[in-house]
Parts: sequence; structure tokens; C-alpha cells
Amino acid sequence: GMEGEVGKYNYKLGLSRGTAEGSSNMVDGYAYTQKLIDALASGKINPFLMPGQKQSQAAIDLIESTKARGRLFGGKTSVVQADGVISGGLAKAPAGMIDFALGFDIRKESYEFSGSQNFNCVSTFTTANAALSNSVMGCPGNPSSPDRSRDIRALYGELLVPFHKSFQVQLAVRHDDYSDFGGTTNPKIAFKFQPSQNFLIRGSANTGFRAPTPQQLYLGQSTLALTGTFNDPEKCPADPNQCNRSSLPYRAGGNPTLKPETSQQVGLGAVFAPAKNLQFSADYWQVKLDDRIRSLSPTFMITNYALFKDSFIRTPSGAVDYIQAGWVNAADSETRGIDFSMSHNVNMAGGRISTLVNATRMISHKERLTAAAPLIEYVGQWTSTTLYLPWKVFASVGFKQGNWNSTLSMDYK
Repeated sequence: GMEGEVGKYNYKLGLSRGTAEGSSNMVDGYAYTQKLIDALASGKINPFLMPGQKQSQAAIDLIESTKARGRLFGGKTSVVQADGVISGGLAKAPAGMIDFALGFDIRKESYEFSGSQNFNCVSTFTTANAALSNSVMGCPGNPSSPDRSRDIRALYGELLVPFHKSFQVQLAVRHDDYSDFGGTTNPKIAFKFQPSQNFLIRGSANTGFRAPTPQQLYLGQSTLALTGTFNDPEKCPADPNQCNRSSLPYRAGGNPTLKPETSQQVGLGAVFAPAKNLQFSADYWQVKLDDRIRSLSPTFMITNYALFKDSFIRTPSGAVDYIQAGWVNAADSETRGIDFSMSHNVNMAGGRISTLVNATRMISHKERLTAAAPLIEYVGQWTSTTLYLPWKVFASVGFKQGNWNSTLSMDYK
């Protein structure tokens, strides 16, 4: 990168490149399907050992002979980026200088994923699965993804306008264009009003987005099987054949029809400093997310069948052929909260005492799985992945004297 001045303007330019590679290897615990079938049929392996009992050496050797080892799959991502910005004073206004910034961001993202090339991963004991070349029972046989790259171009601009010595407004806008799903424009407006030296009010509103990753878009579809049983909500118990079905297929992987997540954010707060070394602040914030990208498991979809019934693909006879799981644009969420802070510094006892308190009160977090589902409140409740905590508080008291600094802190959730 480089930065400097051109006349009365400041500039920054940068060029970067980064890569990451990874691979997964089967080390222990996976077996070739036909070898495992033959080993279990030999009668040498006792699957019903009692505590303290051990397999015979012949059985241990037989188990060892079934194991599959080696590189399963791997991938690589890379990004090349050029960016730059120029900023400075644009024009004089009665209340001061209008400042501006203009910038660009150009990136090329590349992604590749090999999938399981040397093995065929299967999840059921069938004649066809056992006959596959290098068939391995239970390994995570992620499908391959074709080598993909995409170009991203972005332009942004920002103005800081002082309408009065105590009131200024920030205006900003950014446009991003993705070669694989199009463009999006997101504006922002913010203000700061400071009627006195020890009090100010601030606020902002903006939109945002998050693009789906190449893996979420392009990872190939793979067919796996449920480990439990499936009772068809529409056919069972009238049709006994559709009750307690085992090894029901489901498909998972990338979804090239994914849209970006979008968001709207609003914030409003105040800062009060009644003394030189004492400051309080409180900021209300609200975030709304639409078209959230989620990976839906078949078990989750079965539990919420009424919401995802269209993802249960049926044969002409009406039986479920497979479940279409994986990445989807789910519905939306709404979150509201308040951030509090207090800081105080004082010289005392031959040193300096610093006190800090930061707290967040989550007022509400509501989300739904589909646009047709009701919003559900989750503050203080578990979801499958997250506990939405009503309060988070961090407080600390520090004492510094000479070369020594000691801190007592508390973290509450």
C-alpha cells in the first residue's frame, strides 16, 4: 500500500492477495463397505461386548484390515484486491469545512473444492453401494464444486456537512456489483448534535447486505440418507408402508438461486460527561435482516413439515422420494437493544484508578423460518444454536502506579 498527499487532498492505495488451502484425511474409524460386510458376516467380531471384555486378536486384525485411510477431499480459496480512497476538504460552509471521501474496491474471489475423488462415501448397506469402487461406509462424501471465481466492484462516497457548529450530518452511499448475482446500493445517514461541551446526541440509519459465499452457491448436490426413521405426515398411518421408513434419502449442497441477505439498521443515542473524567452513554439500536441464508437439516425440516412441505419431493404415487435440504434464503429476524457505558478516571492513593462498565440489554430478538410463519420471541430462550441473552455486562476497576498496573474485572451473561 501507499498513502500521501496530492495538493490539499489525502490518498491511500492498496493491493493485496491472500490464499487459504485445506484438506481432510481419513485417519481412523472408516471402513470399506464390502470389507466391513464380510467382516461382520465372518462371525469373528463380537458386536455385543460387555464392559471389560475385549475382541480377540483375530477380530482386532480383521477390523484393522477393513479400514480406509487417505486424503478424502480438499479445497482452496483466494482473493486479489485493489482499493483506494481520496479525501479532504470539499468546500467551505458557514459552520466550517465540508469534508468528503471517494473510494473504490475491486476484488476477484476464487474458490475450488475437490470433493471425495479417491473414495465413494455411502451411508447405507446396499448391494449397489457395496459394489462401488472404493466404497467407504459413513465418510463425509461432500460433492465437488467446479472451480469458480467472481468479480466484485464497489464505489463509495461520503460527505461530512457541518450545518452548525453544534450540528453535523454524515451522508454516505456505496454500490457493490457482483458478477454472479448483480448489484446492490446501500446508503447511510448519520448526525451528531452537541449543544454543550458535556452533552451530545447521535444517530444513524443505513442499509446493508451480505453476499452468499461461493460454497453456498456452487457446492454440488449430494444424496445422503437419514439415520433414523421417517413417518410421512400425510400418508402415515393410513398407508403403513409410509410409516417408520428407514434410510430416507435427502439432498444437500449448494443453491445457485440464493439471494444476498439484506439488512436495515437504526441507532439513536446520547453521551453525557458531567465532569472532566466521568462519562455516561446510552445507545438504542435496531437491526432487521431479510432473506437470511441458513442451512436446513432434514431433521429440522421434518420437525417443521408444515413450513417446508414443498421441499419433500414426492413420486407420482405420492410417496416421499427425497427431502431437498441445504442452503436456502429463510425469512427474517428483528433485533432491538440498548448499549450502556460508563467510564471514570481519578488520581488517588498515589496512582490512577480507572473504572469501566459496558452493558447490553437485548430488548427483543424475533425471527421466523418462512415469510408465512409468525415471528417468535427468543430473548432468554434457546434456539438450536444460540442462547439470546437478556443482559451482558462487563465491568472493571484498574489501579496504575508507576510500572505496575492491576485490574479487577467482572463479566456477566
